[in-house]
Amino acid sequence: MAVHQAIVSSVRLETFPKATLDIFITVIETDGLEGCVAAGSIAASTALVEAGVEVFGLVVSCSAVCIQSADFSDANIHSRLL
Repeated sequence: MAVHQAIVSSVRLETFPKATLDIFITVIETDGLEGCVAAGSIAASTALVEAGVEVFGLVVSCSAVCIQSADFSDANIHSRLL
């Protein structure tokens, strides 16, 4: 659902009034849901543009975590520091 929310606002839906766009994302390996959603949103946006679907702009996404008042843009860094 999070990927859908990220993508739907960027697609020019008025150019496809009666169409349905299905996007399937296969995740081979993941180290957390947040990074997976971020990467999936970017991949889906890029795939739509590559397929020729008119969009307002590419979706940009990232994930971050705050652990004990320390911010990490990569949650795996915390596990390596312990």
